[in-house]
Parts: sequence; structure tokens; C-alpha cells
Amino acid sequence: MKQTASARSVRGTLLVILGMLCLPAAVAAPPVEEELPDGKSERSRGTVAPRAQPQVRHGVATGAGAAAGAARARAAATSDALVIEGEAVSATPSRGQVRIEDMSPYGSGWSGNRQLKWSAPGDGAMLMLAPAVPAGHYDVTLHLTQGPAYARLEVIGLAGVIPRSDVELYGPTLAPPAQVALGVLELGPERGFAIRILGRDPRATGYSVGLDKLSLVPVNAASGEGRAAGP
Repeated sequence: MKQTASARSVRGTLLVILGMLCLPAAVAAPPVEEELPDGKSERSRGTVAPRAQPQVRHGVATGAGAAAGAARARAAATSDALVIEGEAVSATPSRGQVRIEDMSPYGSGWSGNRQLKWSAPGDGAMLMLAPAVPAGHYDVTLHLTQGPAYARLEVIGLAGVIPRSDVELYGPTLAPPAQVALGVLELGPERGFAIRILGRDPRATGYSVGLDKLSLVPVNAASGEGRAAGP
């Protein structure tokens, strides 16, 4: 059967995604700009977040990728449920800029008063995310900011599987994160997932994505059972 141009394009995109999801141990990312409460900014080079030990630690995440040591990234474990701050996730964009944004001027709806913000340039741009967790299967929930400059997206896992598509983040005003359930994904060292921009609402003014945190519940791959995340 003759392949259409659209089919070839989809196949090519999936091959790119697979190559980018299996990330090497040290991934170079663009300079990171951290916004501070007084309106000033601090800029540093390196990965957006540490890709250190494949384990979850209490307190502040450390590593060469921390933005001038001030990211205040946290990975808290509560029973079997893991909560990982957005700024603690290794993030590599195909295009656009990634920075840690101070959200305290907008209220208390953001965990740690910060988020990982990706300012994408348009349709098709991808952001590769690799939480530093032990290899395994996890029931994943993203906490994503909504607002006038936020995009419409889909999430792509290993082997090109799309656990969520057409997630609309536009809102007339900036609002605390909404929960986006992805279902069970395979994660671990050098294993992550990608966010791809699909477009934006006609009223939107940008293609931004804001990740407040991830909720991960370890799942027994054999039984498919996991424990629900806490509030």
C-alpha cells in the first residue's frame, strides 16, 4: 500500500520522539532564567534540572543542573505516592525557552510558589521531561497551569504512545494548575515522556506550558495496581 505524505510525516515524528525520549545521562539545555520575586532574574547555564541519582530524596534537589543552586526543587515521598516539583524535572525543549517562574504574585495555588515554564514558539515544538525516579511503571498526573498565553498540547510516551491528546490550557485569566491524568507510563533513568504543542485557542496570546508538579504512583506492572495519590 502506498504511504501518504501525512503517514510518512507521522512516522518521522515518532522516530524523532523515540530518539529524544531515550535521553543520555547528561543533556545540555539552553540557559535557564529564574524569575525572582523582586522582578529581577538570575541566569545560569546547564541542564534545567538535576539528573543525578535515580532516587527520590526529601528536601532540596541538588546537582549541576540546579539553576544557580536556587531552584528549590523538591521531591517528596508520601507512602507510595511521589510528588515531584516541576522545577526538579529534567526538561529539554526542541524549540523555545525553559525557565523557573516565581508564581507567588499570582496567589498560593502553586506548589512551592514556582513552576517550570516553557515558552514554545508554535505548533510541533516538543518538551522532553525525565523525572529522576527508579525504573518502573507509574500512574502519572500532571499539574498544568491555565491562562491566556497557554497552549493546547498532547503527551507522548515511549514507543510513540499518546496517553493524552488535545489538552487545552487556555483560560481567560491565569489560574492554578489543573490535574491532567496520563494513566500508567514507564519511567526511570533516561526514560521519560514528551509534551508536544498542537496549537492554541483563537483567543490565546502564546504557546506556553507551565508544569507545577507531577504526582506519581508506583504501579505493579504485573497486576496493574497502584495506590491513589494523596491530596
